[in-house]
Amino acid sequence: MDKIKHPVTLILFIPIALILLIAAYSSSQTYEQQTLIPVMKSLSAPDWLRTAMDQVSFTYAGSIVSTQSLGYAGFTEFFLRKGAHVIIFFSISFFLFRLLIHLIPSVKKAALLNLALVILFAFSDEFHQYLTGGGRTPTFQDIILDTTGGILGLTVAYGVFVRYKKQRKNRGRS
Repeated sequence: MDKIKHPVTLILFIPIALILLIAAYSSSQTYEQQTLIPVMKSLSAPDWLRTAMDQVSFTYAGSIVSTQSLGYAGFTEFFLRKGAHVIIFFSISFFLFRLLIHLIPSVKKAALLNLALVILFAFSDEFHQYLTGGGRTPTFQDIILDTTGGILGLTVAYGVFVRYKKQRKNRGRS
């Protein structure tokens, strides 16, 4: 438990806390407060991009996602929003793994706890959106997206950790 009081622990916790605060703030806003559509409508996409966007159509959480159903601005905003889910949870997981490796000597236990916490954060984020209301729609698909971002962040963090350990080991031999 001495490691919890160590200054390095606080330094490692700061980026996680900041990202979680940003996520909490974001999920507390109504759709109207967050929408980028008015700004995006003022921008124009090249014809080749519009043609490519017109070719994409799929169902997400029971709704059709296409330029025909959402318009170009709404379609682009959909991908920006979902990309934000992945990036936020990638970042949480990446920095959380670094903190957990500092606190827990077992890489396997640190990785499993990381994954469990990321899933818990994903559920709590969607629940927070549910409480917010105002056009926000919490979905299981977003939890899957958040978890995917978390797994990607954990994978990259693990790769960085393994590479760092190898470099340290090799430096010790020379």
